[in-house]
Amino acid sequence: TFCKLGITVSKILAPIIIRRLTKTRELQTRENQAGFRPGRGCIDHIFTIRQILEHRHTY
Repeated sequence: TFCKLGITVSKILAPIIIRRLTKTRELQTRENQAGFRPGRGCIDHIFTIRQILEHRHTY
């Protein structure tokens, strides 16, 4: 029964801890960083690099 109680408590606490850590990380992470952020990923970085390469002569 102790094991079941521990699993139940961890299932309740884990989402709360994850939400708090995610909020803190979002405040501390720069806008141009996309790794491990919801809705962002490699495609965002590829798009940014392509934009920079297309406009490299402008700079």
